[in-house]
Amino acid sequence: MKQVRKLMVPQFTVVSEKDPLYIVVEKVASKESILACVLDKNEKIIGIITPRDLLRVIQAQGFGPGRHPYFAGQELLHFLTSKYAQDIMVAPVYLRPDDGQEKAIEIMLANKFYEVPVVEHGKVLGMINYFNIICSSLEFLKKE
Repeated sequence: MKQVRKLMVPQFTVVSEKDPLYIVVEKVASKESILACVLDKNEKIIGIITPRDLLRVIQAQGFGPGRHPYFAGQELLHFLTSKYAQDIMVAPVYLRPDDGQEKAIEIMLANKFYEVPVVEHGKVLGMINYFNIICSSLEFLKKE
């Protein structure tokens, strides 16, 4: 059983709880990591924002099917500039570096996450995603 610390990558998306949603969207879109870690002023994780969280809040504001077209109009622009990460973040779900890959898979499947932050003493060390686990498994099988 491989530990998460051996599978994680050190890149992750960081946002502040005071970041407007348009900044959150820009940061997530510019990184490989699609899950945003919300950190406090001491760089400790206080929440996460998934793409599903962003889409859900946009749809709840009336930008879904049968309403306004997605991603169009001044109302959406106003919404993305007037709401903040703290308004939509959820409690952090994370792994510890010594957790095994089985626990990572369980958390990903249970929460429908593609990736999960790896946290030690409240600080984000990196991310682990499905591909990290699959590639590790492939490497193991090649050695067999």
